[in-house]
Amino acid sequence: MDPPPSTNTLFDIFLKLARSPETKNLDALECNEERWTYADVDSISTCLATEIQKAYGLRPTIAVVSENHPYFLAIILATWKLGGIVAPIDYHTPKDILTSMLLDIRPTCVLVPESEVATRRIVSDLSMPLLPFESKATTILALSQRFIDQSLEETNSTYPHAPQDVGMYLHTSSASSIANIKCVPLTHANLFTGAAARLNWWKKTWPNKEFQQLKVLGWSPWSHIIGVSHDLGAALLLTGGTYQFAVRPSSYHSETQDEASGDVISQLLATAAKKVL
Repeated sequence: MDPPPSTNTLFDIFLKLARSPETKNLDALECNEERWTYADVDSISTCLATEIQKAYGLRPTIAVVSENHPYFLAIILATWKLGGIVAPIDYHTPKDILTSMLLDIRPTCVLVPESEVATRRIVSDLSMPLLPFESKATTILALSQRFIDQSLEETNSTYPHAPQDVGMYLHTSSASSIANIKCVPLTHANLFTGAAARLNWWKKTWPNKEFQQLKVLGWSPWSHIIGVSHDLGAALLLTGGTYQFAVRPSSYHSETQDEASGDVISQLLATAAKKVL
């Protein structure tokens, strides 16, 4: 599924997938045997955007200090619907570097799982507002049930969003101290161009393969450009694919234990065998 020439942002691609009768019911996300279609993600992110706008207005900068999580993806899209900027930060970042990163971008609010007590304390000490992120309330099923009866008045609205607008702040992974922290602002055009280049490279490398509705065994963190450009951009949105969590996030509530709890390699292989092969 090649993007139409007039579409030049990943956000535009998402809206087209989520609102086209041919694609809106395709699975977009799968985690812990729970799924969202593209239309589901659109609805959930619109509801979250409405809540964020009421609290913080348009064009917020939202820092996310978390592992990959379905709620994280919904927040990315909700933020873009408000014309805002998402700033994913590796949740393993040391305290002094994390503090400097947050002071550098000065976010409107910060998303941190409630289980990450030390990180939440850092954010609170900086007097930065925290967005709710409670394990049981942010699963795919819980969010779907929470918003099932809400009217989506904004479904067909136009959003304060343009290709030249900054859509994401990413810090380089080479930061070893506060002295070499570097934040890279990426416009929506930058994000689209990087993902499209990746997809074109795949097509040239494997010319006999069909790159439509790929299944992405997601692993790379969204705080890194590979996770954003490769997984979310090229493989998911530009092919109308499905993002499958390789390992259930530790902050994702589940009533059952993973088959290979504590063994990441075994979990990856088990997920691959079950979902992809």
